[in-house]
Amino acid sequence: RLVMLLAGAPSLREVIAFPKLSNASDPLTDAPSPVDQLQLDELHIALAADVAAGGGVLNDKKDAAAAKTFDLQHLEQLSSLMLTESERASMQSEIETLIDFADQMTDLDTTGIEATRSMIREQRVFQGEEREPSLSQADALANAAESEDGAFVVPAAVEQEL
Repeated sequence: RLVMLLAGAPSLREVIAFPKLSNASDPLTDAPSPVDQLQLDELHIALAADVAAGGGVLNDKKDAAAAKTFDLQHLEQLSSLMLTESERASMQSEIETLIDFADQMTDLDTTGIEATRSMIREQRVFQGEEREPSLSQADALANAAESEDGAFVVPAAVEQEL
């Protein structure tokens, strides 16, 4: 909203960095979108055959075990982590717990439930765009530790070399 006011834009939509459509999808990145096989291969994620074929359900324990297969060392490399053996064991256990939790979702009966892309029920995702009075410059600077020429003075975040 501040950028909208500073830019003199008539609408928040004119200055928003990552605009979303009314269904909360992103037209720039097409998110959310299906995951393709190349992405799964890169992350060493294996899906059970019937899940990859679109069935969406793991049929037996063998398929469930195959779906839990992941390469912790590859994950460590992708995330630039250097884990100790105890951290690896802990991470392995945590990931297996997460996968077990996700497996519980396969037991849910979703017959007749339409797939959703967003949990937002309301179609209008932006707040009202009416301008409201704001603080005067003097009021905004009243509690500043230091100010100069009507602006806050703060320590440099990045030092510049000349």
